[in-house]
Amino acid sequence: MCEVLDRVEKRGFDLGHHGGFISGQNNILALAKRMIASGRIDDLSRTSMDSEYLTKLLKEEGLQTEA
Repeated sequence: MCEVLDRVEKRGFDLGHHGGFISGQNNILALAKRMIASGRIDDLSRTSMDSEYLTKLLKEEGLQTEA
């Protein structure tokens, strides 16, 4: 029985992790679209090398809440 519960728990964790990844990925894609539409290509480029700047822009655009 414990083995079954362990598998169910792991599957739930895996699904939650995957869902979080997809959500984050969608936020970054939305940010990229907004940056391109407003001609902020340099800002978009900087986000690929500066995770703090990426977080800042996501928050500014309302795509990420305070964690």
